[in-house]
Amino acid sequence: MRKYEPLRAFLANQDPGVSEVRLTFSAIESIIRAPLPASARIHNEWWSNEVKPKHGQKLAWREAGWRTEKVLLHRGEVVFHRADGH
Repeated sequence: MRKYEPLRAFLANQDPGVSEVRLTFSAIESIIRAPLPASARIHNEWWSNEVKPKHGQKLAWREAGWRTEKVLLHRGEVVFHRADGH
């Protein structure tokens, strides 16, 4: 997850009153200071909330208390929502 630690921190540090964060893929790349893999731009599954081994990006947002709600590949955007209980 180290590559995505800055994303985890960004989401974890959102004001408690914020329930939705919309980020472009470029904004995420700025946050993590690295390019997203090509699969992030063409496969919705890359953004799914199901955690599998070696899927550090998913661990990052889940550990921060968020989940992906909507992925707009054609616009290069993802919408995160606070997970229940956070």
